[in-house]
Amino acid sequence: MGPKKGMSIDEKQSKLLKWFQNDHTMYTIKEIESNASKKTGISSMQIKDILKMLVDDGLVNCEKCGISNIYWSFQYTGIMKLNNDYERLKIRKDDLLKLIDNYKEEIKILKNERKLGKKERNKLIETINQLTLENNEINKKIDKLIERSPEKLETRLSVIKEMKNSIEIMMDNFDILVSFIYDSNPSGMSKSEIREYFSIPNE
Repeated sequence: MGPKKGMSIDEKQSKLLKWFQNDHTMYTIKEIESNASKKTGISSMQIKDILKMLVDDGLVNCEKCGISNIYWSFQYTGIMKLNNDYERLKIRKDDLLKLIDNYKEEIKILKNERKLGKKERNKLIETINQLTLENNEINKKIDKLIERSPEKLETRLSVIKEMKNSIEIMMDNFDILVSFIYDSNPSGMSKSEIREYFSIPNE
């Protein structure tokens, strides 16, 4: 039997967050290092770093009280954070969809005119690259959001997963841009090379 696998950073964050929300109590850093370490199995030497990550992500609250900092995270804190992240990601996703629709219209115009200069081609390439990066970042944030969510938020997580699927569908629209660049510049890059350049996997 191999050695026991240790917890990942995300697992430690989830355990510490769950500990906070189960107890519904405010703690000093010393109390957290002592009590949370015993309950979660996280080394007391690592508690402070894991706690800082949760505070930075807005999942644990921190307020100055005299000479000490007080930390807490109630159930509604996670719900509010999840709702805010969901709304922000949804707005960004909708913005990306509108951008893609706009560029699809631009492509139709260019096709009708049969004109595509170097400047326009470079602009489209830059746009594809930027939209791809934006989409990848959104997917990473949604993955992170899902991994850290409390178990009682399963309904909201289901909605977020559906939103992620819609973002993945959005990526199909990039095929139009890839094909257009290829058709407009047949002596240039192949479709595979264009996809590789933008880190878009071949289907």
